[in-house]
Amino acid sequence: MAYDDRVYHIMDSFMQGLLNRESVIHMLSEFYGYEMADEIFNNYFHTLENFEP
Repeated sequence: MAYDDRVYHIMDSFMQGLLNRESVIHMLSEFYGYEMADEIFNNYFHTLENFEP
């Protein structure tokens, strides 16, 4: 799944410890709805493992 820049920026902030999980889900849900935001959060790291060299 390809993510847009908003997702990368939000998740990067999470990985740096600037945001907690609840904040990330809230921010993503503003763009994608709650169910999709939760799915994006849960699958994001798995996707990175599969596609990063």
